[in-house]
Amino acid sequence: MNKNIIMETLSPEQSLLLIQQTIADAKGRFKENGVIFMMWGILIAGCSFAHYVFDALGYAQAHLSYSVLSLGFVVTFIYYFKKSKSGSHSWNLITKILAYLGWFTGLNIVILSIVFATMLKALLIPMIAILLSMNIIIVGVALREKAFLWGGIVANIIAIFTFFVPYLFQPLMQALIAIVAFIVPSILLYQKQKYHV
Repeated sequence: MNKNIIMETLSPEQSLLLIQQTIADAKGRFKENGVIFMMWGILIAGCSFAHYVFDALGYAQAHLSYSVLSLGFVVTFIYYFKKSKSGSHSWNLITKILAYLGWFTGLNIVILSIVFATMLKALLIPMIAILLSMNIIIVGVALREKAFLWGGIVANIIAIFTFFVPYLFQPLMQALIAIVAFIVPSILLYQKQKYHV
């Protein structure tokens, strides 16, 4: 109820300022945690490249290279758990939305990969790539970070193109998507933060 009273007493200018401060706060926290996006980009690219190599060498279980991603979930959970316990990470609406978006995107990718992989076959990697790229686009829009927005858009175009790529080469496309959507924007964000501090 207090929040409603506060919102009713704000002028349009104050409301806009509050929204801008919320975005700036979320953007600041995101910049602090850009290492997580870099980690995910490296993990996805590495697993995808390993999948391609194992597939090209004829290993029947090449897709198991993605099991390394479970370590990424553990590291991400521990990282945010420690930050929230130490009090160095508080949550506003945007950071909560982005956190839930990330966790549920990951959960859906796991479900697609485990439950529907046999059914989807050559459609699995492009569908996962589309989910990843949409996640990055939303991050870019929410935080007004052009590197992530454009990285997500380019990744989405690559993901759609991946439907037309032979299955053997689809993991390479996914590795490219991880580089374009996660690694390059994280590096650009780090450089931006480094020179603006």
